[in-house]
Amino acid sequence: MGYAVILGVEIPYPSVADAFWLIGYIPLFVALYLYVRLFGAALTRKDLVVSLAATIILASIKGKLGKSWLLINASILSNVAGDMLFSYTTAQNTYYNDHLLDLLFLYGYIFFLLASYIHTKEL
Repeated sequence: MGYAVILGVEIPYPSVADAFWLIGYIPLFVALYLYVRLFGAALTRKDLVVSLAATIILASIKGKLGKSWLLINASILSNVAGDMLFSYTTAQNTYYNDHLLDLLFLYGYIFFLLASYIHTKEL
């Protein structure tokens, strides 16, 4: 956005910002891997899939933190969909500033904020 609004030039692709954006996924996946690895010795793949599905279903309908986790999952899904569509439209050379798919990122941020707010209120 700074390229177009401040500098008045077309957004380069790929840019330095794209590199930092992709690097941001590394700590996310490392943390997820380390968290699941703690339980790796006790869980088979089938047990992991069944427990993950049951956790998502139960967390979304029960407990004090269910609403927060549901919003966190919605945020992650919204951001992943936005990233995938951004990459696709950029590769097809159909992406432009303020594209409709940018709303997916905004919704993702809003869901994160709501999850944080609800989490602090329900504790």
